[in-house]
Amino acid sequence: MSASRQYVFAVMRAILFVALVLAGSVAVPVRADDLAPPPWRGAPGSDWQHWEFRTNGPLPDAWNNPYGVPTENVALRSNATWHNSFGGRQGVWELRDGYMQWEIPDDFQPHLPKWVRVQVTVNIANFNWAGNPTIGPVTQLETDPQTGITWYHHWADYVIPCQPFSLFLQGTVAIDQLVVDSVCVPEPGSMLLSTIGLGVVGAAFRRRRRA
Repeated sequence: MSASRQYVFAVMRAILFVALVLAGSVAVPVRADDLAPPPWRGAPGSDWQHWEFRTNGPLPDAWNNPYGVPTENVALRSNATWHNSFGGRQGVWELRDGYMQWEIPDDFQPHLPKWVRVQVTVNIANFNWAGNPTIGPVTQLETDPQTGITWYHHWADYVIPCQPFSLFLQGTVAIDQLVVDSVCVPEPGSMLLSTIGLGVVGAAFRRRRRA
């Protein structure tokens, strides 16, 4: 196959991927505080995981990940206290200069780009995202009349190599929910990044080496 035909084939794959995104994202259920689901959720090869922290266990409350089970790395947890009720919400992790880390299993094709969208519900309006993501608008949610705590929804989009990754939260903050979506993009996905707005105190991705 000539180079020009290979390129046309790659473009067709990318266009087909976008078409499947539009068709597949409609059927995926939306959970509480999942206010900014990516348009490609439900596309072939995509995954999502949603922690509502109903318990202090490491597993998400709901997920769809064909590559493995997403989990919090409990061994690395520090200065983090789980509350059954906090600020008018049920199931909250309170970090006091603390640290938490989540592991997201995924496909291993590091030559391809991966789109990642992260949503968090926290008790601070100014949320510092690590790295250089595309940051979405902040949504102020409710204020608990008893404690005066106000909750905010933040989201951001990253582009990283297509492989398993880690997400960490560090600082003094209370987190009520975490939603992570990701998908590996077939070439030439980089050409399409500008068409999809890719789009915790301190969050970042750490690329994991293949075992």
